[in-house]
Amino acid sequence: MKMSISYKMVIVSVIGVILSSVIILFIGISMTVNIFTRALRDEMSAVQSIFSWIQEQEEERLWYIIQNLSTAPELLETVYADDVEKIMDFAQISLQQINNSTLTTANSEIIRILVITVSCAIGVMFIIAVTAGLTGRQITKSIKKVIDYALQVANGDFNAALSVDSKDEVGQLADAFKNTVLSLKKSLYKEEVFNKIIRKDLEVKKDLLLKLKLMLKAAKIGLWDMDVVQEDPVNPMNTFIWSDEFRYMLGYSNETDFPNVLGSWIDCIHPDEREKILNKLKNHLDDTTGTTPYDVEYRMIKKNGDIVYFRDSGETIRDKKGTPLRASGALMEVPKENKSKAGKHSINALMHAGQ
Repeated sequence: MKMSISYKMVIVSVIGVILSSVIILFIGISMTVNIFTRALRDEMSAVQSIFSWIQEQEEERLWYIIQNLSTAPELLETVYADDVEKIMDFAQISLQQINNSTLTTANSEIIRILVITVSCAIGVMFIIAVTAGLTGRQITKSIKKVIDYALQVANGDFNAALSVDSKDEVGQLADAFKNTVLSLKKSLYKEEVFNKIIRKDLEVKKDLLLKLKLMLKAAKIGLWDMDVVQEDPVNPMNTFIWSDEFRYMLGYSNETDFPNVLGSWIDCIHPDEREKILNKLKNHLDDTTGTTPYDVEYRMIKKNGDIVYFRDSGETIRDKKGTPLRASGALMEVPKENKSKAGKHSINALMHAGQ
């Protein structure tokens, strides 16, 4: 049965009050009975004393009458009257003594009752205080265990142990905390396994990317990639990426002098062919059927002013409606004397290798 801390304290207090009430009631009843018993005993002793005294007086009176028979009637009356008066005086004095003794005894017993009652109350309060202190110490000890466990977990020790035997709020808190740490441990393990898989996959892809870069550099092939924004192929916000190999072939060194924008490529197209090539790209992107190819040859102007021939070929990823989402392609420098045959063969081979 789970018992809360407040419930425990209420039970301890109620038990203490009931126990103290029972003890005080028992003491009061015992003392009252004792008072009446003593008073009755004193009264019985006084009455016995009176009867003994009367008996002694009767014996003396009879003896006196026997010795004085001649005046017996008068003497009897005189002695009797004197005896009655003496008896009444003795009885009154005895009763007064009994009352005084009883009152003194009662006062003493009342004082004793008060002293014993206060002592019992103090004892019960002490017991309650000790019980509450022990309960508080147990609670503090359990809380300290939870705090130490939390510090160990915070330092990365997820294998730390937490043992709290109580079933109160602190025990429930400890169980909830352990379950939380266990769930976190499982999540971290899954994340660690996932990260290992990701790292391994990244290493493989990094290795493949390095090999591809070496192959592209050796074959003098540049790559380009475009994300289509808002389904608009000519949107100026479209993101272009030009490979470093393509920059090098045009005489540029990095993204600073050849930024990843569409204008970097357009500015390098020979003015006589610029409009034609842009129309070719636009027709390819606008064809929702995806049947219009983009495979062209054109002249470009290098950074130093030299004119070179490139073969440019690309493919586009579209949604179900045929709207372009992303386009990628490759450019290869073609020698002037063999530009059509060699360029087409090399780019087609690259495309097939990519598939």
